[in-house]
Amino acid sequence: MARIRILVINPNTTQGMTDNLIPLVESLNYTDYTFLTAPSGVPSINTTEDGLISAQACLSTVLSLADSHDAFLVACYSLHPLVAMLQEELPRGKFVTGIFQSSIAMALSLLKMPMPVLNSTSSGSDSRAAVGADVGQGGESGNWGLWGCGYSAEARKCFGIVSTGEQQGALLSEAVEKFLGQQGKGSRFAGVQTTGLNASELHYAREEVVKERMVGAARRFLWVEGVKVSVICLGCAGMVNMDEWVKEGAGGNDVKVVDGVKAGVSVLQGLCRGGYV
Repeated sequence: MARIRILVINPNTTQGMTDNLIPLVESLNYTDYTFLTAPSGVPSINTTEDGLISAQACLSTVLSLADSHDAFLVACYSLHPLVAMLQEELPRGKFVTGIFQSSIAMALSLLKMPMPVLNSTSSGSDSRAAVGADVGQGGESGNWGLWGCGYSAEARKCFGIVSTGEQQGALLSEAVEKFLGQQGKGSRFAGVQTTGLNASELHYAREEVVKERMVGAARRFLWVEGVKVSVICLGCAGMVNMDEWVKEGAGGNDVKVVDGVKAGVSVLQGLCRGGYV
């Protein structure tokens, strides 16, 4: 089978961020990659306007490379408009995703589902039997409910996002609701915790400062009432290799950390190999 050719796009102009992505992506040893830094635009994408400027700056360059690539990954953690633009402009059989969309899809796949139990109603009681215990005696006449998989019904298993500044945090919360089409009590999304550092500062600030902010943001998920945050997404392409800091803040190895760049490459691999033309 021919190797898949993926173009990894950093839509801001900071070459150092692109350089940080290269060893991470190539370590996956999946396929052939090309890396593109925005030819013009903004050094850090922190607002909706920044996203539009960076998308317009990248579009023509990316389209000029379309024939030599099978799939395209937009490495900006937002509902970046370049994803929609490329989906509209590229021909059938060319796949596009962003690290934001991919990380959420991966996070939802990693969340444990509530354990199904049997609510017996034949005697008017509300007793609950674990699956595998009494299904043989009452499975046909009982009603299936949902139990919290080791936690109370209020402690939902959820995912959260560690992001950059407060403004970006608000934009991401809105973006998740738009992407999933759900919000409120039944949501599997526990919100965004922010570091107060923008994407450029994540790259250029002193390591001890960045670590302190990342650990602190992740730790705040322990204080979210009524949920168990068991998956955390790295909410910026500049957070490459900061997985362990997030785990340190959020409770160790019980928490899974999703890097959107890794997730994006995996999603594009699946789309191309699966033949979804």
